[in-house]
Amino acid sequence: MKRLAALVIGLLTLGAVLSGCSGSEEKGTGKAEESVVADSSEESSEEKAESAEPEETKETEDGQAEAEKPIKVYVPNQDATALVEVPVEENADKNPEEIVIDKLKEQETGNQEYRKAIREDIVVHSVTVEGDMAIVDISSENLMGSGMEESFLIDSVVMSLTALDGIERVQFLVDGEKRDSLMGHIEIGYPLTAEDVGNNVDN
Repeated sequence: MKRLAALVIGLLTLGAVLSGCSGSEEKGTGKAEESVVADSSEESSEEKAESAEPEETKETEDGQAEAEKPIKVYVPNQDATALVEVPVEENADKNPEEIVIDKLKEQETGNQEYRKAIREDIVVHSVTVEGDMAIVDISSENLMGSGMEESFLIDSVVMSLTALDGIERVQFLVDGEKRDSLMGHIEIGYPLTAEDVGNNVDN
């Protein structure tokens, strides 16, 4: 009897020990799994932050580069022998192409004959942009002058507008229609680029 009682007590004790070890292992496994999930979550957050950072920097860099590029126009020099580059202040109320045309009409160079690239009595109906082309519509009223005056008007407008981002060529219209020339001296029936007129710039 004593032997049987001792055997029963021994079996109960062994069962309790084994049960405790099993519970301990399960608890340990749970903690390990929680640790892995937490680490994975942290790595995922860090990866998202790293992937987002270059995009934000790129947007900032692009914005700054665009903002830092100044608007400039090209106007006849004092001797009326070449074009000179003049910086222009931006105006938030107008498009860059409109700012350019306004500046070409008001720019004083100190020369009595060529004070402006576009004379006061010459009316520009509009300046619009389609794709990479600026379209400048000029009134036929008072549209007359020498070959030199016509050359400076065309060269100034083309060089100034193509200096803007995205504009590669300029098409002149007279009262909304294509013409062979503005003042009878220079062909304007096709769009003009900076390469077509840029040999007259004073560097």
